[in-house]
Amino acid sequence: MNVSHKYKVIWWAPERTASKLLTQIFKHFEFEYPENKKRNHKLGEPYHSHEIGIPEGCENYEIICNVRNPYDRVLSLFKNFTSVGLNALYTRDRKDDFVKKFDYFIKELYIHAIKNDRIKNLEIETPIKTQIAKMNFSTRIPDYFIRMENIKEDLEKIPFIEQSPLWRSGEFLDLIDNNKFINRRPYHYNEIYTFESANKVYQYQKKLFFICGYDPFSFTTTHLSDDERKKFLHETF
Repeated sequence: MNVSHKYKVIWWAPERTASKLLTQIFKHFEFEYPENKKRNHKLGEPYHSHEIGIPEGCENYEIICNVRNPYDRVLSLFKNFTSVGLNALYTRDRKDDFVKKFDYFIKELYIHAIKNDRIKNLEIETPIKTQIAKMNFSTRIPDYFIRMENIKEDLEKIPFIEQSPLWRSGEFLDLIDNNKFINRRPYHYNEIYTFESANKVYQYQKKLFFICGYDPFSFTTTHLSDDERKKFLHETF
């Protein structure tokens, strides 16, 4: 985790939530993160921590947490941290194949990884189970959320950010507008999910949808009937 003792704040920066971009902002506020028990790094030198936790002695600090629409984030984890995802090419001609591979990933993830430490047959290079579980907020619900889709709006709600000269001068806003860290893909996540795969993500991360106001039905552009919506919200597939 990343900590600023000056501002008494902990910053949680889960993978695939624009943490690289926000490091360029938070590094101006004396954040540091532990490399090991003997040494701390300043934020941005060379990177930042993705760990979720509360350091000893910081129990009363406020917590800021990056988040992202769960459907979008899980798809990003698939594309960036699994061998099958890295090798899955999305084109108009190969869309069905891409969707099938992602659907299989979701089924394996939520059948096996939620209960076990390994995901079978996916050759995952990093612990996806742990990355997903970070959004359950079992330790504590953060005081502030920075939604990747609303970075400017949410940063402005944080007092030490809003009051800083770099925010008021517009320098941070320019950084956000011209960032190169948020991945731009040739497809949108609502083109990839099936009803069943989206249901698994929603049921497991229901708390995040509720706390941060994400639309449970944002996984699709198809109009769902009232019965389909009720089934999606209350049944597990």
